[in-house]
Amino acid sequence: MTEQATLSSASTTEWIGPRRRQSQSRTRRTYFWMRRLSRDKLTLFAVLWLALVVIAAVAAPAFIPQDLRKSLAPPELAHPLGFDALGRDVLSRVMQAARISLAVGIFSILLSGVVGVAVGVTAGYRRGLVDDLAMRTVDIQMSIPSLLFALVILYVFGTGFLVVVAAIVISRWALFARVSRGLVFSVRQQPYVESAFAIGASDARIVLQHVLPQLLTPIATLATIDVSRAILLEASLSFLGMGIQPPANSWGLMLAEGRNYLTVAWWVAVWPGVALTLTALCITLLASWLRAVTDPLQGSRALPVGSLE
Repeated sequence: MTEQATLSSASTTEWIGPRRRQSQSRTRRTYFWMRRLSRDKLTLFAVLWLALVVIAAVAAPAFIPQDLRKSLAPPELAHPLGFDALGRDVLSRVMQAARISLAVGIFSILLSGVVGVAVGVTAGYRRGLVDDLAMRTVDIQMSIPSLLFALVILYVFGTGFLVVVAAIVISRWALFARVSRGLVFSVRQQPYVESAFAIGASDARIVLQHVLPQLLTPIATLATIDVSRAILLEASLSFLGMGIQPPANSWGLMLAEGRNYLTVAWWVAVWPGVALTLTALCITLLASWLRAVTDPLQGSRALPVGSLE
């Protein structure tokens, strides 16, 4: 009886041990990343600013009161960013516009990544005629400026949130396809992939278990930096009158509305421009930091001593 209990206790310990070690490893890695982030003050500022923008977008009021008596009124204590031409609080409108601008950037790049990675993985894995057709399409796509391509799509199909997202997806998927295709070429030549071929593993299993996991980090870094480009592209389209339309709101649309009042009420256009510039810059800084810390050559230069021991 005692021997059986001892064996049961030992087996339980053997089962709990690896899980406990995995939990400790995750905790230590989380501490490691937080320590790396705290050492880079510029990236820490970028993360804090992006967190503030997300909170502002979530907490933005659905309806902004309007008082025509305060049209173009300057900033005051209760309204630190002033009022626009229709007597609406600029701070509330900037927060409300963050919701649309971030949504366009994130959703369009997620869809672009899915489409581009699917095309790139298929082309890089199949090669041959499929690869030639896919890459020639990518070459044609990337030879056209994204803004011009998006303007043509919006001119043909109209404006609005969904059309803007679709236009950005169509103009940005080719970049993900080219990058993922090159990564698949290098991964496909690795010994463990060739071993999987040799033992008769199916194509789907090889792609899902051996190819796609190797693409996650570089594609995630590319997607992060491309979110800022998508936000700027949406702002450009809205500024030209072909993007988001009232009553919806975005930073680009606020810039278009405030450009006529720069000499009499600079705050109407300046503050959405500041929010747009800082957000795009901080996303780029975060993407550069992610690329640096995930690269073995660059990341090892600033490793805290004993952080992973």
